[in-house]
Amino acid sequence: MKKIIFIGHEPLTVRTRQIFFLESFIKNNFEIEYWDLSNYFYKGLKLTDIVDEKYIKKIHKFEELVKELECIEISKTIFIIEIYNIWKNRKIFKLLKKNACYSVHIEMYATAILPLSKKEKFKNANIAVLSSALINKIKNTLYKLYQKLHNFKPYDLSITSNPNTARTESVVQVNHIDFERALLLKDTDKIVQEKYIVFIDDYFPKHPDIVTVYGIKPIGIDKYRNELVTFFERVEMKFGVIVVIASHPKSRYDSEFYKGRRVIKYLTCELVRDSEAIIMHSSAAISFATVYKKPIILTYTNLHQKRYKFLYSIVKHYSEYFNIPAHNISSETDFPNNLPQIDQKNYNLYKYTYLTSLYSEDKKTEDIILETFKNL
Repeated sequence: MKKIIFIGHEPLTVRTRQIFFLESFIKNNFEIEYWDLSNYFYKGLKLTDIVDEKYIKKIHKFEELVKELECIEISKTIFIIEIYNIWKNRKIFKLLKKNACYSVHIEMYATAILPLSKKEKFKNANIAVLSSALINKIKNTLYKLYQKLHNFKPYDLSITSNPNTARTESVVQVNHIDFERALLLKDTDKIVQEKYIVFIDDYFPKHPDIVTVYGIKPIGIDKYRNELVTFFERVEMKFGVIVVIASHPKSRYDSEFYKGRRVIKYLTCELVRDSEAIIMHSSAAISFATVYKKPIILTYTNLHQKRYKFLYSIVKHYSEYFNIPAHNISSETDFPNNLPQIDQKNYNLYKYTYLTSLYSEDKKTEDIILETFKNL
């Protein structure tokens, strides 16, 4: 029996367990362990929907990781690395290679959000962001030199949903997870019977990545909520629908945050499929709209423009790519008179550039990964 060890920078959640097919690995006679390094990276990190499984090991210190590696049969183990491949984590990657660990990186969300050009990034950056970018560039250069000096590469195998990455012995192509979920979702019942437009919640401005990765503390939550709810009320009146919330997996709302509207978690794909259109900011779940050919109402706020410029840039980039307007919901005069037209050409271009490839579009990612691991 082969063993698979996930090394994660976050606690295991319902979502993580699902997207990495942990239950499927167990059913196919792989022994599973999940090494939770969240307290090593972010002390006190708390996420919603954390699961408790007997195969989870919590690791708080580097020395504990060293000891765990000494206790397993390395040659019969596949390591799936779910930590950032960056300078500050160099000791971990070096340790894995020192122990001859077979390391795999699974990138299910590759290029889901349209990449910004360097010009756009520079245009919307403040001094703090530019300083951080310069420091990261220096660290990335040092990290490459560090890898050469110690003669290692971070991964032996890359499993990626990026259709533009060529398949080789060390690269396996799979579908973007949102594309695959849309294809596998067939004749399930409608969740909402009424005519509705769905809002793709991205847990703005409290998303953990905004806080931990970008270091921006959330402010203006009540004002943002009020602007959003007012916009929903206008949409409902204008288009004769109700607005339903597809809640972000990491979100945590009380029952009245969206003023009594239905808030549904983990069913974004189903909600987009049966909707009249979607409302969104910068979410990667735009992929569902392209698969199901749904009109997209792009929105942002003054808060996006002033404090979260990197997210505002993504909204504007979506607007240009799909040739649709982006509406400032902080403004009473900026409101869509009609649902945006669907540009089939751009939707299909997005599909084959960011979601799937001719090689993988008719295959299940789960089957591709299982076959790959069985043959290692």
